[in-house]
Amino acid sequence: MATPTTAAEFKADATLANEFQALVETWRDETLGHWNAANILAHPAHQQIVEMGEDALPLIFADLAAGGGHWWRALRTITGTSPISEEDMGRSSKMRAAWLQWAREHGYLREDA
Repeated sequence: MATPTTAAEFKADATLANEFQALVETWRDETLGHWNAANILAHPAHQQIVEMGEDALPLIFADLAAGGGHWWRALRTITGTSPISEEDMGRSSKMRAAWLQWAREHGYLREDA
């Protein structure tokens, strides 16, 4: 997502951010207490976020940096890659750190985030 330069681009960014936040809240509210990862990831709100594609990446990374979780599959699906080493699979803090480093390296997150 390029940095917006016109009023229309700022409005589109705000609309996307609002839509993203509403979907995240729905997804989290409706999967709270669920233990089955497949059901959590198959939730329609999660699927809609994935369908936003690359435009959702800055928003996902901001949420991840703020402590949000369960973004691993969405990130892998959208980016087509995974920076997580095999030894770090299943270790949430290591997985988060790997993705946040990837986000910084690819311009989706500021260095200080």
